Amino acid sequence: MASHAKSRGIIIRTIDYSNTSVIVHLLTPEETIVHAIARGAKKSKSIFSGKLELFSCVECNYIVSTRSNMHVLVDCSVIRRFHGLCADIDLLYLASFMSEIVSAISWDIKSGAKVYVLFESVMDCFDCPVPFISISLLTLFLLHILEIQGILPNEEQCVGTGKIVDGIAQFEFSPSVSPVEQRKNVISRECIRQVYSALSMAWKDAVDCMVKMPQKELIRLNAVLLCFLREEIGKQIRTEKFLKSAGLIES
Repeated sequence: MASHAKSRGIIIRTIDYSNTSVIVHLLTPEETIVHAIARGAKKSKSIFSGKLELFSCVECNYIVSTRSNMHVLVDCSVIRRFHGLCADIDLLYLASFMSEIVSAISWDIKSGAKVYVLFESVMDCFDCPVPFISISLLTLFLLHILEIQGILPNEEQCVGTGKIVDGIAQFEFSPSVSPVEQRKNVISRECIRQVYSALSMAWKDAVDCMVKMPQKELIRLNAVLLCFLREEIGKQIRTEKFLKSAGLIES
């Protein structure tokens, strides 16, 4: 007898499977990413009509497959829509970048739960955007992802000029830099210290802190953090082009 399961999560990807069906990738707090096929979802009278929108928070019932990780979606109800994404195409692309990162890395159950909380926290901020929110959210997202993966460089490594040496992203401490050069630094000491202090803050306080920081420095920091993440994933991130065009990372 087929077993049924229920999961609450955020739809981070949908893929056309046939003329009538759609494959859904659901980011959940319990099982990381659930893959399920919604048969007949494209039909006008489908029970899934209007329920499988990208980045919606939903509750899904599905039949668990014993042969593969592709389950069969039985029913779906919408818990919440993040309306801020509908009003801002840049935020939508940023959410797509974050979902690509989440999909590209293997998570265990413990770290997967942290990733879900992080992703949902970011999505909450999309509904009430403020100036520079995209840059700040990207910085926080990259920092937390690297921390969860256990590859976030410590604060001492992240003080100074922040250069990429021999193709590897790393930070160099340079105490003899002149005041003129300090102003041209990729990332200043004070910026790094504030960024790392934000990691230990409650989410709302961290966001408030980040939007007040020098945005040019955060843009540079984002580029370096992305280098670390790219090394971990082992390939170019497809949506990275958007980050450059939107001015969220330094070219």
